Amino acid sequence: MGRGSDIDWLNQMSNCPKLKKASHLQMPKIRDPSFMIKHFAADVSYKIDGFLEKNKDTVNEQLLGVFERTKFEFLKEVIKNVLETSQNGSKRKKTVAFQFRDSLSELITVLSSTRPHYVRCIKPNDEKERFYFEPKRAIQQLRACGVLETVRISAAGYPSRWDYKEFGTRYRVLYPEGKNIWKTKPKEFAKYSCEKWLEMEKFALGKTKMFFRVGQVARLEKIRQDILNESAIRIQKIWKGYQAKKKYQKLLESIKIIQASTKAFLAFRRIKYLQMQRAVILLQKTIRGYLVRKKYEKIKNAVVAIQAAFKAREIRKKVLKAKYEKSAIIIQKY
Repeated sequence: MGRGSDIDWLNQMSNCPKLKKASHLQMPKIRDPSFMIKHFAADVSYKIDGFLEKNKDTVNEQLLGVFERTKFEFLKEVIKNVLETSQNGSKRKKTVAFQFRDSLSELITVLSSTRPHYVRCIKPNDEKERFYFEPKRAIQQLRACGVLETVRISAAGYPSRWDYKEFGTRYRVLYPEGKNIWKTKPKEFAKYSCEKWLEMEKFALGKTKMFFRVGQVARLEKIRQDILNESAIRIQKIWKGYQAKKKYQKLLESIKIIQASTKAFLAFRRIKYLQMQRAVILLQKTIRGYLVRKKYEKIKNAVVAIQAAFKAREIRKKVLKAKYEKSAIIIQKY
């Protein structure tokens, strides 16, 4: 079989009675240079092109080196002949096992010098297409990798654990009644906090650590976040109230200043108006007095003129009467 071809090896597998009955091996129904092995995780198809050359297992060079250092003379002589034959012939290829061992050794060396973090990856679909996810296929891979079993086992126990001091530092807002007890007595603080927010069977207290069932840390985290949000809202309310009060006081002070300025302006205007009114009244009084005096003088002059004319008339009457009487006397004399 070592000198045969890949097709011959595939035909021998197909004609082998034991392999025909094997449930983990599936041969192609049509003439296809491949075969399929049903692994635990999934079915894997293997192409036979170059399969024999890739999996040819020759004598390991490290094993020959060990034989060279042996103290058994006969074995040493045999190995020497093998090495001479190998050197005279073509250079031997390294086997797959030898290459794997070298690669593994290099990988171990690299991992020893680093701090690796392993990420378990799964294929979203067998076609390796983008943005396409097959839930059933993902569940099969998770089940095959043991992830679901690990989750189930973790859920049945206490997968989450916290140090008392770390718990007190992070969740000190869960028990504000204790004030600084989370610093001085972190274990008592953890007990009071968990009894306040969780059911008794959902957590356990140890000597140096506390343990939680699945989902309880998330619940505490949500409670903590709600308390912090409520506190933030309260702080915002107080701060906004302070800002509004400060703004109101500033506005009230401005209104008072405006009112005082307006009142002062109105008072000044009224004073000016009163002064102007007084001046107008004084001017009116002066003008009216002048007009009245002028009218009075005119009337007085008219009255004086009338009186003078009347008196002159009376005098003229008396003079004329006197003349008549004098003339009458003179006439009577003659």
